[in-house]
Amino acid sequence: MYENPAEEMSRKRIRDDDVDLRPKKKMSSPWNAPSAKAALSHLYSASTRETSSLPEIDGDTTLILVTYSSSKCLICLTLLHEVVLLSTESTYIWMVKPKEEAPACDCEWNTYTVIQSLPSHSLRPMSAVQIHTHLTGERFDPSSIPSDPTLNGPVPLEIAA
Repeated sequence: MYENPAEEMSRKRIRDDDVDLRPKKKMSSPWNAPSAKAALSHLYSASTRETSSLPEIDGDTTLILVTYSSSKCLICLTLLHEVVLLSTESTYIWMVKPKEEAPACDCEWNTYTVIQSLPSHSLRPMSAVQIHTHLTGERFDPSSIPSDPTLNGPVPLEIAA
């Protein structure tokens, strides 16, 4: 038995076909999340004319597992950080590890020490517009995004927490 779930996860070899990517109703712990490599492998793509102006994560990227407390917190995380994978039913995301000086959201979110370094050529972060549409089924005008998305000021989205 391992004392630390991160140690256990780092010692296990996970093959892509071993990971069940179907969403779970309740995630008992963040250690049940699929590996970022397995979950994101189908998203690698070449840049197209339509996507060439979008931000791109180049080279080896360090991804971390993050759990969040509310939909507003998720939107804040998406506005301030590069979220690359969202669990559709559990409250966790994989995101690019932020720099020390990166702004933080004023809500409850936890990072876990499961860090995966991936060659993430052409892996693009999700936008807050995509997250809002996913959560509510409605589109909103990106110009309504606040200049200070840290949840200290008004948030333009009326999403139940």
